[in-house]
Amino acid sequence: MLTQVVGRAGRGETAGEAIIQTLYPEHYSIQLACRQDYPAFFDRELEFRRAMRYPPVVALVNGVVRGPTHDEAMAAAGELVARLRTRQGSAAFDVLGPAPAPLARLRGEHRAQFFVKGQPHRGPSCGRRCSTRSASGRTQAEDHDRRRSDQRIVSVPDSPTSAG
Repeated sequence: MLTQVVGRAGRGETAGEAIIQTLYPEHYSIQLACRQDYPAFFDRELEFRRAMRYPPVVALVNGVVRGPTHDEAMAAAGELVARLRTRQGSAAFDVLGPAPAPLARLRGEHRAQFFVKGQPHRGPSCGRRCSTRSASGRTQAEDHDRRRSDQRIVSVPDSPTSAG
């Protein structure tokens, strides 16, 4: 994103200037964006993502639970997380959370989130996020079946880019 902003400074032959305000001017992302060195940024970022076990090195599914109150959303997310953790066993995934969602209240509903983080599955009949998504999907389906009159809603986005 920073490279795009810096790259758009100026018009045609006229040189431009971009000012980036940051608390971390020495961070590699800022330094490489200023130099517009995308290949070096890609290499450093991939190294960081491998070390931290972030996508695309691992699969990451974001589950969002909505409820009428903060406490109910957090409690429902906690129940789902507990059930997911019982499925872990020898499965290659971790469950993180629950925690309030970045937009803790949206359209009158309170939101909590959790993450399921696992090894990508590269088999012929499954997408990259198959094993991680199937565990969260089975738990979501069970939760739907268990709900009676409570109003909690759980969503697991189909697209890994629409987490939230």
